[in-house]
Amino acid sequence: MFVVEVTTDDGRHYKVTKSYDDFYAFHTALIKQYPEEAGLTGKRRTLPDLPIQAIHVTESFAVVQQRDFDRYVKVRTRRGGCAMLR
Repeated sequence: MFVVEVTTDDGRHYKVTKSYDDFYAFHTALIKQYPEEAGLTGKRRTLPDLPIQAIHVTESFAVVQQRDFDRYVKVRTRRGGCAMLR
């Protein structure tokens, strides 16, 4: 499970808890909704890759995965893909 801390434009703060499957479903929906950004139309892909899921998680992997998910969520929220965080 992942806990995402959200700050809205008006300064409100809240946390949402999401599973890897939630992120996967969200990512799949983004690919279908934004094929150009997903690189499916021949243009350069701008949709970031979803970080990998691991069956066995070490502490060092968790640190890297947290960094990768932080980047993924930040890119998605800057591009309007924040519906999952509601």
